[in-house]
Amino acid sequence: MYFRPPGAERPMVHIDPATRKVDGPHKKKLRTYLVTVARDKVDVTYETWKEVPVAHKDLIWEDIQVF
Repeated sequence: MYFRPPGAERPMVHIDPATRKVDGPHKKKLRTYLVTVARDKVDVTYETWKEVPVAHKDLIWEDIQVF
């Protein structure tokens, strides 16, 4: 997993609202982080992201924003 050193600037990425695609020099770091979060926080019994309860998705989103 990628960790920023304490006090380091937060990497910025651009997300196109129409396509929801990420662009910028840090898009690979973001993707790696999101995959790691999904593996750690989502139970493997869900076959698709749509099956994950909204409340669980909200908790994951809060974790991502803190990171």
